[in-house]
Amino acid sequence: MDDKAGASEKPASSPASDAPSHGRLESIRSNAQPPRFHANAPPTAATRTKPKFIREASNAKKRKGDGDNDDKKNEAKMSSSDGDKTTEEKDKKIDGKEGGVMNEDEGSNNPPPPKKRKRLKKQVDDDEEERLAAIEEEKRRRREEKEREEEERCLRELQQCRDISQQMVAAMVDALGGEDEGNREAIRATFSEGRCHASEAFVEDEGVEAAAGGVWERLKEYQKAGVMWMMTLHRHDRNGILADEMGLGKTAQTLVFLQCLYKQEDTAPENASLILAPAGLIENWLAEIRRFSPDLNVLKYHGSQKERNDAGVKFDCQHPQPYDIILTTPAVFQSDKSFFRKKAFEYAIVDEAHGLKNAESNRTRAFSNTKILNAERRLLLTGTPIQNDTVELRQLLTLVMPTLFTMENLEQATRAYCNAYAAERALMQHKGGASETNGAASSSASASASASAAVGEGSGSSEVQPEVRFLQEILAPFILRRLKAEVTRDLPSKIEIVERCQMEGLQLALYRQQLDSARSSFAENLKALPGLRGKHKDKDSSKEQEGDADGKKDSREEEMGEEGRVLKQLLANTQAAKKHASRFKFVGSLLARLRRVCNHPLLLQGHYTPNQIRRLAEHLVRRDENYVTKPLATVEDYLKSHSDFEIHQLVMTHPAVSDMLIPPDKFLESAKIKRMLELLDELEASGEKALLFSQFTTYLDVIEYTLSVHRPSMRLHRLDGSTPIAERTEIVESFSTKPEVRMLLLSTKAGGHGLNLIAANHVILMDQDWNPHNDRQAEDRAHRIGQTREVKVHRVLCRASVEEAILKCCQRKLDLDASFGGNTDLLQAAILQDCLCGSSPSDNEQPSPSPADPTPTSAQQQS
Repeated sequence: MDDKAGASEKPASSPASDAPSHGRLESIRSNAQPPRFHANAPPTAATRTKPKFIREASNAKKRKGDGDNDDKKNEAKMSSSDGDKTTEEKDKKIDGKEGGVMNEDEGSNNPPPPKKRKRLKKQVDDDEEERLAAIEEEKRRRREEKEREEEERCLRELQQCRDISQQMVAAMVDALGGEDEGNREAIRATFSEGRCHASEAFVEDEGVEAAAGGVWERLKEYQKAGVMWMMTLHRHDRNGILADEMGLGKTAQTLVFLQCLYKQEDTAPENASLILAPAGLIENWLAEIRRFSPDLNVLKYHGSQKERNDAGVKFDCQHPQPYDIILTTPAVFQSDKSFFRKKAFEYAIVDEAHGLKNAESNRTRAFSNTKILNAERRLLLTGTPIQNDTVELRQLLTLVMPTLFTMENLEQATRAYCNAYAAERALMQHKGGASETNGAASSSASASASASAAVGEGSGSSEVQPEVRFLQEILAPFILRRLKAEVTRDLPSKIEIVERCQMEGLQLALYRQQLDSARSSFAENLKALPGLRGKHKDKDSSKEQEGDADGKKDSREEEMGEEGRVLKQLLANTQAAKKHASRFKFVGSLLARLRRVCNHPLLLQGHYTPNQIRRLAEHLVRRDENYVTKPLATVEDYLKSHSDFEIHQLVMTHPAVSDMLIPPDKFLESAKIKRMLELLDELEASGEKALLFSQFTTYLDVIEYTLSVHRPSMRLHRLDGSTPIAERTEIVESFSTKPEVRMLLLSTKAGGHGLNLIAANHVILMDQDWNPHNDRQAEDRAHRIGQTREVKVHRVLCRASVEEAILKCCQRKLDLDASFGGNTDLLQAAILQDCLCGSSPSDNEQPSPSPADPTPTSAQQQS
């Protein structure tokens, strides 16, 4: 073994090996035989054996190197075998060696024929399709099960809502109808159209009458029924919404209810009640409390911070006696949360509660937060419970009874009701297959029964949407809403008159200029886009002709990139213009500018030239202490952001530039102002008084100045949001008692709520509100209980203008209000119908210069 190892090694060079070859050596080399050594021959360098420990170390190192190489080879072999195995498994799967299919040639290396291979591949594909189909079937089953559970949950919520409503209806029938079956049916019939409109209570409650005292006899029958309605809700631990029409005495009914509640021994609560009312109605509430709740101790929590702190100390100390009512405003309630969160109240009563319709407003959040407002019961007062959509009504319902109704369960119940309604409608349309349709209309027998019960007898009506029908059914016992026509017989009628004016001259030219300018600006901004589209189309067509799919993709990317660059450039230009433009801006909204033109041309710009603006700016910088520290360019930009009339008002305070005042005849260039002066001349001759409303205080400034110039002898008062609260009562008192004061100018927001202005029997609406209920509130300042004369409401608007489009929007909102017992027919339906059937413009129609129709249209309704 060692010899072989030594022979395999190359011998080391020696002097002998370098010597010339001789006889025997040459013979050995020529025969190519390995040299032979004698066993006893002395060892040479080639045959010398290494020590044992050196050989072992060398062999171990060699084995280690061979092992590393073997590992690498094995890894490569295993990787290759895995790939071969995967390919082999695929081939076996296709050849039928898996899944129980035996190959005829099994055991041989010959592949199956092509036809059989194709058949086997199809079988594998079919198996995969079956597996995927089974997965989809399982998903569908789970989805249907989830939908069925959701449907059953919605049906449970629907049934719960219906049970609550029906139980309250039964309680109301017992409390108001008594034992007589005829009276009970009469009360039951008043629950319709999503409200209760009971005008009389057939049951006398001696305890309530005794607690009310002499006040009970001063109430009208429908007001007594309202007090009993609130007492019934209280006894059954329910809350409600008192939504009588404006002027029917919601405040009086509420205060008599509180008087009865606190003065009855069995119902007297321990905590006081909180009343939240608008700031302009605080004094009115105090006066009504003295009239209808004389035995209750009230605390006014309003005024300066010091006054509120003093009131808080009195309430905490219950000095001089325990308080029954604390009266404040929603704004004060929000600002003094730290005071109110520590108090517990029996009732939280909100006047003008339609202000809580927005769930995201701070006022609504504060009222719905039980950590801030800790009240056992809640009562909402509003004459317009629904104004724009049904979400507002649901919001009020969740606020008044948060433990019974939430937005989530109402949505689920509404969904179940709508589904049941659709199924019932389908069943009625296919009467021939009633049984089959009934079986397909519901997922289960219980769902079908609940659906039929939910729709009820009125399911055949298609005039009202299912969502509205559901709310009508649920809300009926919790909303008390009576109309003047239903409960009063001695209230005079109200005449609605549409005063349609025709714009002429400068007013008409400005209106058209605003429309043309808006069209030109819009067209200029989008002018590049149509050409860009055409160029992209050509690029796409050329790529399609070349048949290059990658080219098509690049073209689409290029198209989007180029269009994006164009839009980005337009945006950059706009931003650059904003950056270099003045920070003082005039009215930017086209709609607002059009409404300004309809009111008066001086509410826009155009009368003053740039030179006049610069002259006035120079004067202000030199003479007015409010402008002396400002640069001339800043003052000039500031003046350019104001209308002509606002600049006119500024000039009036500087006699040195009085030559720049607008001439008086310029104030007669408004068609609506001309018609207003004609109406006032008629009132002057008849000796009657008028209320004039506008949404815009600047327009009230124009009207007030016009009257001072063209009707200087007419005495008038003004009340708007800037009027201090303490002065408002004095203004109303002066207008009501002094015959020489013929007109009261009011802003729709400040003067349209809570005021009693029956001294006037004419109401002039100089512009239309997007919310028709705000105009109705303004009208009913004069048309209310106590009025003895016929009331005329004059709606002044410009023919074929944006104001007629506003009336279209108002009509849709009034139609929704009518679904819940609103008096659309009595107040505005005839007026709006007249406007819509007249020369109402299309979207692109401009005002026509044809002469105005001098004969106004009117609709008289008995209220």
